[in-house]
Amino acid sequence: NNTIDLESIGHLGFSLGGGVASLALQKLDIIDAAIGLDGVNHGSVLLKGLTKPWMIIFSFKKAQDVITYKEVWDKLSNVLTFTIDGARHYNYTDMCMGDFIRNIPDACGTINEERMSNLLKTYTTAFLNKHLKGIDNNILVVPPEDYPEINNFNVK
Repeated sequence: NNTIDLESIGHLGFSLGGGVASLALQKLDIIDAAIGLDGVNHGSVLLKGLTKPWMIIFSFKKAQDVITYKEVWDKLSNVLTFTIDGARHYNYTDMCMGDFIRNIPDACGTINEERMSNLLKTYTTAFLNKHLKGIDNNILVVPPEDYPEINNFNVK
């Protein structure tokens, strides 16, 4: 089926776009679930929190230790957060595959790019399938042993 289901809309964003995805999830009724890839949130998300399905994947320490999340953590429900060991900010893009960005200190982590791509594809697909199509494969409850890079796994 190659049609777009306008009754089941997800929003994915990276970096600032991750913050925009959460804000859009909060403000727009048409969006049913959102994913933030190494993003920082701001505005009304910090003040009011979220109740719709939201997944946040970080390249740094626990979500509730990050200043913007300390303020909002208790206001969240239906959220999944985790970190990826060996990942840095630009590992969430294809930029670490080239030499230019690799020469910038701490832009890319030690995780293999194909591995990172596979991990992101697995988790974003599982999240969207669960919350937009009703298909659950349980990796959103307990991380599989296949992905030891996943750390600080929090489901709320």
